[in-house]
This record gives sequence, structure tokens and C-alpha cells, in this order.
Amino acid sequence: MTEPSKSLLFQNHFLTSYGAFYAMWATIELILSYGITKYLNISEEDGHIVTSGMEFGRKITLLRNLVYKSKNPNKKKLISVLSKIQNESKRNVFAHSFVTSTEPTVTFVERSRGGDYKVTRHPYTDKEFFARATNVSESAAQLEQLLEMKQEDHMRFMKAAFSAETSSLKSPEPPKESAE
Repeated sequence: MTEPSKSLLFQNHFLTSYGAFYAMWATIELILSYGITKYLNISEEDGHIVTSGMEFGRKITLLRNLVYKSKNPNKKKLISVLSKIQNESKRNVFAHSFVTSTEPTVTFVERSRGGDYKVTRHPYTDKEFFARATNVSESAAQLEQLLEMKQEDHMRFMKAAFSAETSSLKSPEPPKESAE
């Protein structure tokens, strides 16, 4: 029988932190879409249509600009949290790198996606990665609080995604001419 790997990458405590990071990231994506919807003052269904194909960078920039133009008394705090999420989370490193591991560390190997080819190592101990995941979770909670998003808002907004669903089969009338 093969002995289980001692590499940190295969340890449950690391995998739990890694999964928590991505669960929080999915939550942040939802909160950003909710915030855009709220600040544009559009229906939740339209909010989903507007944000569904939008990349994270565009979402957070749009929300930051909407908040900046608003009269929200907490706008400085909100912009600060948005900046922290964008600049400190390292989400792109975790999503687009490959991973190597030894017993005490996991290293995300980031390769450039354009221009000169460059490689950057991002090593983390279990404790360091746990702190990063916790930091992202705390930022998500702050963002949710500053946007005054409650649990019932989460559920209603999630359900609105299904209400917004469209397709050519659902359209009241198909197009009369094809584009040439």
C-alpha cells in the first residue's frame, strides 16, 4: 500500500482553507453584482443580466465608481474594502498558477500571460494560507455589511438569477430577419 503524501497540498487542513477561499470568492462575486444592482437602482433580474458576463475587474471598478459618485456616508470605508479585496486577495495567482508543494509549504507558480515571459513564486505555509483565506472572508463580510446586504437579500438575489433567464425559445417573437 502506498504511503499518503506528506506534501501540504494533500493535507485536509490546507484543502479546507483553499476551498474556503474559493467559496468566499464566489460570495464576493455575488455581493459585487448585488452592489452594482443596488447602486444602478435597477431590478435584480436586470442586475444579473448586466453583470453575468462581466469579469471581476470590471465589476469591482464599476461598483467602486458608482460608490464614489454616491452620497453614501460610508463610501470611503466601502471603497477601502473594495480596494483591499482587489489588491490583497491574490485570487488571480491562486486561479491561474500551477501548484507545487513540500511538507511545510505550498507554492503557487505564476507565469506571465503576455509580454515577456516571467515566473513568480508565491510560497505559503499552512498558517499563512489560512490567514489569507480568513482575510478574504473578513473582507467579504465587511463588504456585505457596508452594502447592507442581509441573508434574505442573498436568497432573493440568487432567485432573481433564475427569473432573469432568457433564451430564443422564451422570446415572445423570433427575429423576422437574419443578420447578414
